[in-house]
Amino acid sequence: MILFFVGEFLFIGLVAAACISGSNLFDFLDIPSLLMVVGGGFFVTIISFSFKDIGNAFAQVFGESGERIELRQAAYFWFAVIRNLLAVGAIGTLIGNIQMLGNLEDPSTIGPCMAISLITFFYGIFFSGILPLPAYYIIQRRLANDSSE
Repeated sequence: MILFFVGEFLFIGLVAAACISGSNLFDFLDIPSLLMVVGGGFFVTIISFSFKDIGNAFAQVFGESGERIELRQAAYFWFAVIRNLLAVGAIGTLIGNIQMLGNLEDPSTIGPCMAISLITFFYGIFFSGILPLPAYYIIQRRLANDSSE
């Protein structure tokens, strides 16, 4: 479990270092895009899962490993979270592109609209990589180890 947190810390640090290496870290902060991706990804996920399913998914990563069916349900949950974060990030990209293309007569809007377009996709990829992707791999490894016994 300690490697999980070390990996998380190093991943976030590496991304932050890459962001500040060429600009200001605050250039990568857009609250509406952040709310859209994180909130939208969460809302789309809870449509399909119960609170029990969500609790089980966290328990399978941070607690004791459960039965095979619980592991499979948890893996499906984390896969859905990854997919939903990426999908909402892609929706944000489309929104930004539509806004940009709708305002081509004003060249000063192209840069900000393109930035919004790209930052939402960045958020979708980044937030799927922080917890859901490692959680999914942890559970898949447990499933693979369980089937080899």
